[in-house]
Amino acid sequence: PQATLAAEVLNGFSLGMNLKVPYEVLDDYVNYKPLFDLGANIMVAGGVWAGVNVQNLGASENLPTNFKAGLAYLGDKLNFCIDYSAPAQTQAAVSMGFEAKALGMLTFRGGYRYKLGSTTDSGSGVSGGFGVKVEMLNIDYGYKSFGELGGTHFVSMALELK
Repeated sequence: PQATLAAEVLNGFSLGMNLKVPYEVLDDYVNYKPLFDLGANIMVAGGVWAGVNVQNLGASENLPTNFKAGLAYLGDKLNFCIDYSAPAQTQAAVSMGFEAKALGMLTFRGGYRYKLGSTTDSGSGVSGGFGVKVEMLNIDYGYKSFGELGGTHFVSMALELK
């Protein structure tokens, strides 16, 4: 389970917190320690946002703390973002992606994640997908490549309640 609280505290400046309680069971091992995510973002200029995030604060040996910082441009038809991620126990990475809106109901997405210092397959960071929005219903499809391991497909459906 998780609970999220976020609010704009000043014009163009927002803070957020997420409490999550992952539950793991493996044989006689049980783990359900609470974790926190904290984040902030600020509008730098028209459509350009900067943000920072700390994930997995708490006592869990299986989910390391992760520090992130990023920039995003949010436009009417095109969004672009880039971020830097520094997990406590693995390699840092730079990710970038875009989202293009078409016909008022379609959205196309693409991205790439590069692990700094990595010598693995360069295609392993490729991702892409699309979304369809019809009134209150959103349906999204995504694909992420894991190089030699193959790819993973994601499908989600969300209903907006207003």
